[in-house]
Amino acid sequence: MSETKFKFKNLKKETLDKLTALAEAFNIIQPVNPVPVPSTPAPEVKKFGEGKLKDGTVIKWEGEALAVGVPVMVIDPANPNGFLPHPDASIELEDGTKITVKDGKVSELTPAQAPAVDPNAGAMSAMVAQMSKELSEVKSQFAAVTKEKTELEVKLSAQITEAKKETADTKQLVKQLFELVQEMIETPQAEPIVKPENKLSKKEVLRQKLQA
Repeated sequence: MSETKFKFKNLKKETLDKLTALAEAFNIIQPVNPVPVPSTPAPEVKKFGEGKLKDGTVIKWEGEALAVGVPVMVIDPANPNGFLPHPDASIELEDGTKITVKDGKVSELTPAQAPAVDPNAGAMSAMVAQMSKELSEVKSQFAAVTKEKTELEVKLSAQITEAKKETADTKQLVKQLFELVQEMIETPQAEPIVKPENKLSKKEVLRQKLQA
């Protein structure tokens, strides 16, 4: 089947677009695909490392790591936001790294020396740790003794309070007993009642003598 082509004349562009879309919808004409426009790749963003010299000057270099052959730049005095190739010189960074710049690139690089390790540092650390442990143990023992002493003081205080209370009760009892005895002494006693003796008859007297 041959492709049908329509030619519209003296029509407005809006009307022509609607008719064309309708013809494409009923598959009367093949839709015209737009020519793809090749996409432009995004420009590569370079990464820069940054450091500071001992005199405070800020430098930059291409890439993250500073190495031989890497371009080095320094701030442009006329433009604080711009950088210029670093002049030939031997420079030192704050961390002690020494580099030689030639033709704007690193020609020599001496990494910063690691701080010397004291051979006695390990033994000293172990000693400090042991002393700290012993001190903690002494503190724990002292806290336990202090707690025990406090508990004993509280217990003794309670016993002393109880003893004082018992003593006060005893004194009160003795006082009451003394007052009672004193009251008994001061109270006048009645004369004892003497029962009269029974007089015996002569006959009874004689009988007792005979029985004796």
